[in-house]
Amino acid sequence: LNAVAVTYQRLGDMARARQYLEEALALARRYGGPETRVIEANLASLLAEFGEHGPAIATLERVVADEQ
Repeated sequence: LNAVAVTYQRLGDMARARQYLEEALALARRYGGPETRVIEANLASLLAEFGEHGPAIATLERVVADEQ
């Protein structure tokens, strides 16, 4: 789902990309795993493209904090 989301993001279909990223993130959080941080970082990138800079920064700060 993450790869599909990134593809839609590159094609400029931000709404569909966000839908797939949110679904991928929900599954990653449910089942755990290191890919959760990658999906969160991709979501932050998408949020920034939407102009949602506050949520994008908060998401990236959470990703960085989880890495430490």
